[in-house]
Amino acid sequence: MTSREPFFNLYRQGFVRVALAAPLVRIGDPAANAEATLALMREAAAKKAAVAVFPELGLSAYSCEDLFHQQALLRASEQALAWLLARSKRLPLAAFVGLPLVADGLLYNCAALTNVAIGSAVSSIGDFAFYSCASLPSITIPGSVTRLGTNSFEACISLTPAYFQGNAPGVMPTTFFNDNKATGFYLPGSAGWGPTFSGIPTALWLPQVDGKKGSLGLRANQFGFNLNWASGQTVVVEASTSLASSGWAPVATNTLIGGTAYFSDPQWTNYPGRFYRLRWP
Repeated sequence: MTSREPFFNLYRQGFVRVALAAPLVRIGDPAANAEATLALMREAAAKKAAVAVFPELGLSAYSCEDLFHQQALLRASEQALAWLLARSKRLPLAAFVGLPLVADGLLYNCAALTNVAIGSAVSSIGDFAFYSCASLPSITIPGSVTRLGTNSFEACISLTPAYFQGNAPGVMPTTFFNDNKATGFYLPGSAGWGPTFSGIPTALWLPQVDGKKGSLGLRANQFGFNLNWASGQTVVVEASTSLASSGWAPVATNTLIGGTAYFSDPQWTNYPGRFYRLRWP
């Protein structure tokens, strides 16, 4: 395929920018180490790295010795990983972090893939590319991808949403094997989708209002909220004083960048109550 990237872009030439990150860690303090890791992940993303690699056992620190057999440290490490996943999921890079992990009664020194961004120049995802990435919570497949390989996402047991930005790519029966929590979300107007996709259920990918604290409510004396959807999509926010009314009027048109946009209503104080709904082309 013809690359959309400029000639002098290193990604067009088959290279990738990798950041080797070494945060200052505190022994036996996964929460503090997760904060230090997140700061370096953000720095790596700002410098256009596609992959960030962190030290072995970076969330717990390496020299914990007997503490590795204490449930308090093991639980805190998993909680730190979950915290890191929640706060890094929108960063445009893949990151590998290390932590101690118990599975089937055995203690493992593990590397966890917390995040991944697939570029718009990618046309296929190879066989077993993300096999057994147990910490991967979500994946977004760009519209440029036309093929997913055998077992590409097998045993990604934490994978919940798989977002597709284009038509249904070619897929194998085992691409999402053993991904029991996963759902494939596709955009309105895209083609080739059925009720299931490589064994996982599918659903329309529609814009959503982010109801989390800090997103929905007053900001700078204006009522507003974050919109989440596919990057580049356009969402119109309409308002009405009554749910039963036919008089819905557009308030703002928002184009999402990086999967999000912020809507605010400068006229909200002029009404005793107001309802909002979303419309898209």
